[in-house]
Amino acid sequence: MAALKNTWWLKLSCFLIGWDYRIVKDCSELTKRDAKRYISAIILISLIWFFVGYSFGNHYLGLTPVLSIVSGLIAVLAVVQIERQIITSDKTPLLFASRIALALIMAGIGAVMIDQYMFKQDIAMKLEESRKSIVEARVESLNAELDHKLNRLKADQAKIDQEIQQQQDRFNNEMYGKGKSTGVKGYGGVAKGQEAYLKTFATQRQEIGKEISKVYNEKLQTRINAHNEIMEKPSGLLEEFSVMISLITGNLSTGIIYLIFFSFFLIVELMIVITKYGNKRKNDYENIIDFQLEVRFGQLQMMEVENAKKIGREGSIVRSSLLTSKNI
Repeated sequence: MAALKNTWWLKLSCFLIGWDYRIVKDCSELTKRDAKRYISAIILISLIWFFVGYSFGNHYLGLTPVLSIVSGLIAVLAVVQIERQIITSDKTPLLFASRIALALIMAGIGAVMIDQYMFKQDIAMKLEESRKSIVEARVESLNAELDHKLNRLKADQAKIDQEIQQQQDRFNNEMYGKGKSTGVKGYGGVAKGQEAYLKTFATQRQEIGKEISKVYNEKLQTRINAHNEIMEKPSGLLEEFSVMISLITGNLSTGIIYLIFFSFFLIVELMIVITKYGNKRKNDYENIIDFQLEVRFGQLQMMEVENAKKIGREGSIVRSSLLTSKNI
């Protein structure tokens, strides 16, 4: 039973890290140990990134739990493919540098996602403060526009009031015979015309009064509308990220905790690289792969020689041809 369990685990390890189980099963314990070390690191990294992928899909994309799980599995698949590139590739400075850069990015993202859950209440408070300042700025801006409109309407209303007062005086003078038009006391034709003008101005004043009341109502609704628009909308990734950055840079304890998690994720991300580049010599699996490559090149060279002999061109065989070159 134990042997079956070890076989199953070794098969899964080889599958995930990109090694051929048929070769590994006949290798030494050193190779099997390396396979188990690689798969342990991959599992640890995958667990972290499953959580990150699930949280991102559920919190920011608004996915259902099932789709959030799919999002987490996609993140795991991406991580496994990245680590397989490291495990199955030769040791090169470019590969090492690129994985370091990627590890820094991934550690930064992972630390931010974890810290957003750890400092959830702090972020909510900071987010509320930030949004309140945005609401105040929005209210101030909208009120400035409404005040400008209100001042213009009041100025128009003052002109109308002046016209109404003047027209009222003309009408009264005409009614009492003091008007310059006829000098006849009573409600005559001129008085009727003046009264019509007076009604027109009164109607205009009434319309302006309605506009002023409307502006006052808009000022009363400005804060409510701005509050509902800004305070009640779901928080986005960039908004929470900005708040998180302000918390990290503005609070020493938050910054220290972030650095601790960042360092943890960075070390976890680099476990594969540390394991691979920390081994001073290759295990027998890697040596077998190199040996098979040498054998295959030798076979290709022999095939080229045989083909050249068949066509009678032995002297034209070039060992550095594209077919037999190891730089293919």
